Amino acid sequence: MGGGLFLYLIGAILILSFGLGKKVPNQRKTKGIITDITHVHTSGKGKPVYRATVAYSINGKTYEIESGYYSSDYHIGKKIVVLYNEMDPQEGIVRPNMRIVLFAGLLFLAGTYVIIKEFLKI
Repeated sequence: MGGGLFLYLIGAILILSFGLGKKVPNQRKTKGIITDITHVHTSGKGKPVYRATVAYSINGKTYEIESGYYSSDYHIGKKIVVLYNEMDPQEGIVRPNMRIVLFAGLLFLAGTYVIIKEFLKI
């Protein structure tokens, strides 16, 4: 069960740390563009951690938000999906990279499967 629990926990940590289940009220989606990438800090392993600034326009007004994470395929000028609150367009989030969503979901499901399989053997 140790391996299943490990997969389950890693999947859960990815889901929580990347805000994969995060939504905004009255959610709508639009395209945003990365306008800046800022170095936030250096990880314990000596790797730089970045955050992207994303601009998006709703009804002729431009808003800016910061991503909660940095993807290696981000670059200034890249268009990405922004989820925003239709009633309060300044409230928005960057939609997570689908590869991260799929990877985290697969780890979580694989861990759950192994745990259930081991539990049913008892």
